[in-house]
Amino acid sequence: YLDSERSGASGLDDMGPDWVKVRDAARAGTLRVGSEVQVVAARWDQFLEYVGLGLAQELGADVAVAVPRKQTREQRIDQFAKDLIGSPRLPGALKVPDAVAPLEIVADLGRRQVETSVTIKAPKEGRPGARLNWILRQLRDAPDDLRLNVRFEGVGETTTGSMAEAREYPKVLLSQIDPKRCPRSFETTRVRPMGRKRGKVRGSFIGDTREQVFDFYGEIVQGLKA
Repeated sequence: YLDSERSGASGLDDMGPDWVKVRDAARAGTLRVGSEVQVVAARWDQFLEYVGLGLAQELGADVAVAVPRKQTREQRIDQFAKDLIGSPRLPGALKVPDAVAPLEIVADLGRRQVETSVTIKAPKEGRPGARLNWILRQLRDAPDDLRLNVRFEGVGETTTGSMAEAREYPKVLLSQIDPKRCPRSFETTRVRPMGRKRGKVRGSFIGDTREQVFDFYGEIVQGLKA
């Protein structure tokens, strides 16, 4: 955790004034290439390090930001800037030792919401309903508003529903084209409004997103098995 002192991530107190400009432009659909976008992309990179270091301290484990091999920091920031202009969304992921998969974080500036998710490969054996029940059993204590997306083998079809819907009528998550088609993966996602205050206080982007990541890991990811 002392690496935070060297990286500077521990000193992240605010996303900066450019964050508000870029966020509002994304919401209005007027976001364009410019220095503000590049600054926000760099702050997002720093924010991912900050959250990862905080989770590492919380768990006593070596949490790392998931990045492509051989990608430099400058290249990563450039890619964040391109994502922001094209989406406008800022993606990221944290790798936690022994977790079933990387914990993904997306700041959707257009919709002003933050998504935390994890994607799990479906079992290779069993009928479609049995494979679906496998993940539903693991999520039996998950909140009703948790979203479950199901992808299927060999096609681009995706089904989606809340845990409340899945518990009441699980078949809504099976293939609507061919009920015998087997699930390929399950993605669980929690969506929360984006904090709009400055600093790290409750109601701020930094404070609320950090709390969302920690809660999502503790309540959902930590209990999932491959």
